[in-house]
Amino acid sequence: MKNEKLQKSILSLGFIFIMFSGCDSTQSAQVNSQTSAPQPIVNKSANIKPNVNVSQTNVAGDEDSFECVRATPESIVKKKIFPKTKFTLRKNEEFPFQPIGFETVEFDNGDNLTIENTGCENFTLIFYFETSRFSGKTDDARFWYRAAARLIEQTRKGLIDDTTLVRNGTKALNSYIKKNKTLKFDEEISFGGTVIREIVTLGEVEKLKNGRYKIELSFGIGPL
Repeated sequence: MKNEKLQKSILSLGFIFIMFSGCDSTQSAQVNSQTSAPQPIVNKSANIKPNVNVSQTNVAGDEDSFECVRATPESIVKKKIFPKTKFTLRKNEEFPFQPIGFETVEFDNGDNLTIENTGCENFTLIFYFETSRFSGKTDDARFWYRAAARLIEQTRKGLIDDTTLVRNGTKALNSYIKKNKTLKFDEEISFGGTVIREIVTLGEVEKLKNGRYKIELSFGIGPL
């Protein structure tokens, strides 16, 4: 009898032990499942767009480190031909990595010329003539096209290596004058390829004081 009671007691204790062990293992499994489950990664800045073009900004803050397609603008006027010439570089407020070159020329006849040398991927030479050699109505496009052609032809002799862009653009300008009865200001006259365009444009003429007129003639090429 005693043996039977002892065996029953042992079996009861074993059963109770198993029950408690099962409960602990279940709770342990639940805790592990909660702590070990991977949490989603939330990128709070994923939808925030930068205010600047990263390709145009150097992390170290060095503006000159941007690799422009073309070199820093340089003087294009021969001082032997036009001795009263001055060249300066100015900071481009919009694109600090590409300075703008300005070259001023004072001709013997009293006329003035400023050449703006600008651009990176798209390169532009803008000639601003202030002249009293010509006089006419500012809306007479044909008259001013011819005047601009004469001015740039006479200026070309004083350009370093007779800049190819200006030389070819001048030919295109003269051809445009001959072939078209109606001429318009701000017309993009194309004389290059379709991928890398080359254009020459005559802007509207402005009448200044003292019988002077301002003529804007630009030559551009790009994208390089």
